[in-house]
Amino acid sequence: MPENVDNELRSAARAKEEFLAMVSHELRTPLTAIKGSLGIMLEGATGEFNEEQKDFLLTAQRNTDRLEMLINNVLDYQRLEGGSYEFKLVPGDVNQVVVRVKADMDLLAQKKGLSLVIIKAGDLPAVMMDQERLKRAVRNLVDNAIKFTIKGEISLITSFEQGQVFIRVKDTGIGIKPEDKPKLFERFFQVSSGSGRSTGSLGLGLVIARKIIDAHQGDITVESEPGVGSTFSICLPVQKGPG
Repeated sequence: MPENVDNELRSAARAKEEFLAMVSHELRTPLTAIKGSLGIMLEGATGEFNEEQKDFLLTAQRNTDRLEMLINNVLDYQRLEGGSYEFKLVPGDVNQVVVRVKADMDLLAQKKGLSLVIIKAGDLPAVMMDQERLKRAVRNLVDNAIKFTIKGEISLITSFEQGQVFIRVKDTGIGIKPEDKPKLFERFFQVSSGSGRSTGSLGLGLVIARKIIDAHQGDITVESEPGVGSTFSICLPVQKGPG
């Protein structure tokens, strides 16, 4: 490819990323104010609400949380595609990652009447990770499980098998049809919720998770049975840190 064409493509990609960053920032600013106001109201600082009013506020809060995740997914996807998503890999404990993910996602699961549980293996070897990025990948898998689980529980399971560390997200949801499995990690693909209602997704969460795990030299696989549930498995190689 001629150098001038390559430079033009890089410049166009940079301009696109800067535009998305600007739009995302402009969307986040009012969204942060809305979330803050809803939080203050739900805490009772502005007076008491009856159950119907509180339900409306909780619905608004859930939707602002979902909108925030959609905005973050668009921006993160563009950064990953453009190669500007930085990873700083250091030795870390995946058990710490799943504990933080549970803390972040507990409320969302509870609002849907679901249990979020951790089953940790002891004495796991360290893996090279960017903890915040890895947490984001696992969060996306848990968020996906919550969307497609009507009742039951979602389990975060860690293990050490055949020289590799695994993080599994297991749900009791609607499952995935065999014909849909090959499309799961394609951008903008959305599995039907089975209810005819939108899941509030752009179909980027699993794509982002896979790209993050790829950057960790790992892999994501899925096992699923329609009507029974799904298990997404993250496999990470055990590596030694510097020195």
